[in-house]
Amino acid sequence: MTAWACGQWVWAVVGQAGPAQDAAAGRWILSLLAVVVLPALLAVMTAFARVVIILYFVRAGLGSQVLPPNFVVVGLALVLTWYVMGPTVADLGAQVASPLWDQKITAAEAASRTQEKLRGFMAAHVGAQDFEILARARAVKEQPARAPFEVLTAAYALSELRVAFLAGLLIYLPFLVVDVLVYVVVGALGPATFSPQVFALPAKVLFFVMADGWRLLFDAIVRGYLGGG
Repeated sequence: MTAWACGQWVWAVVGQAGPAQDAAAGRWILSLLAVVVLPALLAVMTAFARVVIILYFVRAGLGSQVLPPNFVVVGLALVLTWYVMGPTVADLGAQVASPLWDQKITAAEAASRTQEKLRGFMAAHVGAQDFEILARARAVKEQPARAPFEVLTAAYALSELRVAFLAGLLIYLPFLVVDVLVYVVVGALGPATFSPQVFALPAKVLFFVMADGWRLLFDAIVRGYLGGG
């Protein structure tokens, strides 16, 4: 069933419902919209994009397509995003989700409160140059905290991508050095030996573990947000 057909079916059900069913139908529609929209918001307006890109760079550096598995990478990214954005998530739950579910505020007011909470987080972490480039294109004079929400969101997404790929490159380079050393050593033993790829993965895993890579990685990600980086 296409998204358009689902939408037509939802509105047909709502149109046939009586006044007593409006509240339940409204909750159901909001839940459906949240399931559709939330992943996009999570990737663009939170720390998720930076974290998951960095974790995938770690996996690429190790040279394994399945270690760690995709669901583990995404799970770690969600946990770190939750940790970094703990105060923002708590405020959204207390001031938006709970009142909206209890019908104490309207959907419009909930959207406004959510926008302001996300604006505060993004404005605190957006790169000045990234914001300036996109603000200039729209002739926006305001600072990030007061700029149009779409301008701030685009600048924040650009900033997160730039930082994530820069961090990913710095993570990937040591693994590349290990790869080169392994290829040189194995190549010096002669053409009849094992493929360098057989030794490269264990060597990189050993290097990563001995360097306490996971602790250093988590510490760097957290400090990038909570440490004002």
